[in-house]
Amino acid sequence: MSKKYKFLFALSLLIIFISSLTAFVRGRGIMGDGMGEMMDDMTLMNMWLSGETLPIDLKAPRPKENEISINTGKIIYETRCVFCHGLKGDGKGENASKLQTKPRDFTFGVYKFRSTPTGDLPTDDDIFKTISRGLHGTAMLPWLGLTTDQKWSVAYYIKTFSDAFEDDEKSEIVKIPKANKSSMDYIKQGKMIYQKSECLVCHGFEGYGDGTNADQLKDDWQQPIRPTNFRQQLLKRGLKIEDIYLTIATGLNGTPMPSFSDSLTQDEIMALAYYIQSIAPQRSADMGMMLRQDVLPDEQAGMMIDHVMMPSNLEDLKTKETGSRGRLGVLIQKITPELAKLFNISESKGALVADVLKGSPAERDGIKRGDVIVEFDGQPAKGIEELPKIVARTEPGSEVDVVVIRDGIRKVIKTTIDQPEDTGVTASNNIEKMGLRVQAITSELMQSLDLDSQNGVLVANVIFDSPAGAAGILRGDVILEINREKINNLNDFQEKIDKTDTKDTVLFLIKRSGSTIFIAVNKELKK
Repeated sequence: MSKKYKFLFALSLLIIFISSLTAFVRGRGIMGDGMGEMMDDMTLMNMWLSGETLPIDLKAPRPKENEISINTGKIIYETRCVFCHGLKGDGKGENASKLQTKPRDFTFGVYKFRSTPTGDLPTDDDIFKTISRGLHGTAMLPWLGLTTDQKWSVAYYIKTFSDAFEDDEKSEIVKIPKANKSSMDYIKQGKMIYQKSECLVCHGFEGYGDGTNADQLKDDWQQPIRPTNFRQQLLKRGLKIEDIYLTIATGLNGTPMPSFSDSLTQDEIMALAYYIQSIAPQRSADMGMMLRQDVLPDEQAGMMIDHVMMPSNLEDLKTKETGSRGRLGVLIQKITPELAKLFNISESKGALVADVLKGSPAERDGIKRGDVIVEFDGQPAKGIEELPKIVARTEPGSEVDVVVIRDGIRKVIKTTIDQPEDTGVTASNNIEKMGLRVQAITSELMQSLDLDSQNGVLVANVIFDSPAGAAGILRGDVILEINREKINNLNDFQEKIDKTDTKDTVLFLIKRSGSTIFIAVNKELKK
């Protein structure tokens, strides 16, 4: 690696660190508006789930498109976007196969949502809008956790996946006319244009996506594709007339949806936009975000992406003999192929140290965040499933060798294992059927996760397609109540869960990001 690249890479990391530190400080309440900003994000996400188009400021200053900003975007992409879009930008991330709407393959330079004529590349503004606003009904959520500069950096980096952007030709922008009629007049006119333009051939006479050609459509890669059900599906861009207008006027590159700019006048496109808006489903924004029952599977998958990065506590939760269980004192996370490349290891084996607990053997003896543990006491640590069991079986007081990969170099660290606090962990088939794995909140976890109390239980894992996962419970949530009864510890939790009937809907009070929310879980998942 050249000195120039090392400098740019280090500077990019510094930019991300400063941005993350600012968000961290605000989130901890050190700055007075921290809680307000968090609540603003929750409000924005609830608006988005309701189908609204989120506000953005395209006139605000943006970073220059240069090596520094592109490298910054690369780092953010490789820690957040790779799970769907893949390390190569080819849409083949590890989550891609689970999604109904497949991630964009950036290498083709073919973008659906643009303000440019059919067949043209999107503008930088178009890409920034998608990152900032997301695409409704898909796993592409609005990236509310990124700063404006970071979003621009990701937009710049995404363009590097395709040579098409190298020409740097400026496309014309499709202009949106001002409305000159009442909405009712436009809707009446638009209904006639819907039939005249043969939209019904694909989208159906009433807009249910059941037209005569609906089952025969394929995209440019010969993959089957269904037309939008205007009556039941959220429009991916949102419900703003301007966005619906652009979709009709520019078409959706790579799909059978053509541009109507040559066949319809601007006024007719405007009327058609109003008609489609009038038949689109309306979601309420009045309910709390996590009480929503209309969150789609791909949207839920998008919400889980950040939680892939959430660490697991390094201890075997099924070990009951607390007195003989060992503790190292780190939080670990799974190593994806993308993370393996970033941390300079040849395989996705081992456990990545996401944090080191204060006062633990790991902190005392020099294990650091970013280390990859590949061996413990002579035994290979293949992943986050095996390592906790190996550590838990180690007698407290034993001196062991912990082998880590740090900056691509193998390093042996000697440490003396101690004994963890008693978590009182028990397992219940009833709990597992709901798709939950929980653990007691120790003083270490309380400190590490910035909790203000040890009351309740921590959600250690959630199966995505389980009753709990479908209802919106996330890894890292703290369960405070069940059916309005307080949970003090794990025994309380199991006792109250076991009291519920098999077909009951269970009411959870959850603490998440400093706020409490109610979530209803149907114990029998509806098919």
